[in-house]
Amino acid sequence: MKLTVVGCGDAFGSGGRLQTCYHVETSQTRFIIDCGATTLIGFNKLGIDPNTVETIFISHLHGDHFAGLVWWLVHAQHVAKRTSPLTVVGPEGVQARFEAAAEVLFPGSTGIQRRYDLRYLEMTREKPMHVGSVRVTPFEVKHPCGAPPYALRF
Repeated sequence: MKLTVVGCGDAFGSGGRLQTCYHVETSQTRFIIDCGATTLIGFNKLGIDPNTVETIFISHLHGDHFAGLVWWLVHAQHVAKRTSPLTVVGPEGVQARFEAAAEVLFPGSTGIQRRYDLRYLEMTREKPMHVGSVRVTPFEVKHPCGAPPYALRF
């Protein structure tokens, strides 16, 4: 397993660090944990192809952990011309929160016909789930954000 820290900064770019995103590569899959707004910048700097990512896990619904999904999915459709399926896994309401953000930033973007299959899965506290070859268990933590915030155990 290879872990690459794409970003580990706060919401405000303190110290010039990018927002939260961890890229995990195994012999079977590639996924990211969190997708801050600066994720694509980090991928470009590190030479990682976003089209190789199969799953995006979102720990909680603060912008510095999930807002990059908006740019990620617009990039996947219009720039990277993604064709492989993508799964987004997050706390309750992840799809609704993403779509609300996307419609503010790119009106009409959630109603387009995608070149790839996009599916959303919701996590339930302390209930293990399998997404492809990845097993994840979410544990609720104290962090107010309008939806359950989770620490993720893989």
